[in-house]
Amino acid sequence: MANYELLLAMLKEREMSNEERNIVLALIDALEEMQEAEMYFNYQNEEGLVEYAIYKECAAKAKYKHYINKLKKIEQKKENTTEVV
Repeated sequence: MANYELLLAMLKEREMSNEERNIVLALIDALEEMQEAEMYFNYQNEEGLVEYAIYKECAAKAKYKHYINKLKKIEQKKENTTEVV
């Protein structure tokens, strides 16, 4: 998955605050949760378990979006701070 590889590259190549590093790790975790939910969904045929797999994937996507937004806010703050200086 391209997003996964990009996040891993960010961890290795970029200087980050502890907060940013924790967010990137949470993003990786959310991507892994989405992949697990997708695999789980592909192997279920019972209605209740299919619904559970869909719920898991939706929850992981919401988590991913949340942390993406947090990271964007941090980046915007950095840009605004840089412009002022």
